[in-house]
Amino acid sequence: MLIKKAGEAEEEFYSEIVKWVPYQRITWYAHAAQGESFHKFADFELTEVPTGLRFCICCYEQNRLEGESLERYRKTLQNAVRELTMVFKRYCEEQAFDPQDNHPRR
Repeated sequence: MLIKKAGEAEEEFYSEIVKWVPYQRITWYAHAAQGESFHKFADFELTEVPTGLRFCICCYEQNRLEGESLERYRKTLQNAVRELTMVFKRYCEEQAFDPQDNHPRR
């Protein structure tokens, strides 16, 4: 079970890996443990570019929200993705990657 920052319990959910390419891509599917309140896919990909590696996040979801609830949710999600991206960026910058095979050097 996940806990929100305010201390409230998040809705229970299941997730599974639906695509995995080692050191390149992972795609997860998550859905509510009970009911149909949400369905989400999150795709994380590392791609070689001339200046290093590009990290790309694509999220797809289906929620039953409308009006102000939908707008609040979108803003919350944008902030959460921005925060996650910055945390992951810091993590990657701390790692030294071998540009030949994208494996972290130990």
